[in-house]
Amino acid sequence: MNSTLLLIVILGLPLAAAPPAQDPDMTCGQENGRAWHDMDSPTKVGFILGLRATMAHLAIRGVVDLEQRHRYLVDQLTFGETARAVDRFYETPENMPIPILWAMEVIANRGGGADATTIERMTAFFRTRPTACAQPVDEPPTQTAGPVHAPDDEQPGRTDSLF
Repeated sequence: MNSTLLLIVILGLPLAAAPPAQDPDMTCGQENGRAWHDMDSPTKVGFILGLRATMAHLAIRGVVDLEQRHRYLVDQLTFGETARAVDRFYETPENMPIPILWAMEVIANRGGGADATTIERMTAFFRTRPTACAQPVDEPPTQTAGPVHAPDDEQPGRTDSLF
């Protein structure tokens, strides 16, 4: 019996020393493009609706300014249009490890009028960020004036211009 127990311990030691397997659907503790890809359309829309509701709730409680929703959401897009823009973002395989919230930040900046160079710099920053999740967060390159939103009386561009 002791030799069997010893054999189990010896064979099990490498398993105990092995680092835990990483979930490929998670990056920095957040769902990424792989998780997004596995969601059906109603779940994607629900994710976006949940983000908007969370931002509103946090604003009511004084935790964030409601205008911070523009960091992740484009008011002129429906939830379905936003979901399709995220789908297009993740069509580039290199973007799959980027967390969904970070992808939505890129899309919001694009929808807010950021130029192509800024969008590419943000995306490149987010592609390299997952390798350093435990380090302090540097702000990604964004527009200096924040997202630009068209006045209500103008017809804003649709998702055709987003990715």
